[in-house]
Amino acid sequence: MTEMGVDIKRLLHAKEEYEYSNPIYPGDVLDVTFAVDSMRDGALAMVAFKSTYKRAGETVLVAKMTII
Repeated sequence: MTEMGVDIKRLLHAKEEYEYSNPIYPGDVLDVTFAVDSMRDGALAMVAFKSTYKRAGETVLVAKMTII
């Protein structure tokens, strides 16, 4: 976050959710795609991130996080 110019002292973690579509086991090799899902500017700027985890091309987990 600091590399993007975000003052982490003023950061608030708003919510986080996980959607598992298949079990994940120790030793699994996962590929992850990380993206900004949405942004809102203003007095309370909000950014939602989405991470998609895949094993052998099949999605096993989608993680979403919103910060203010």
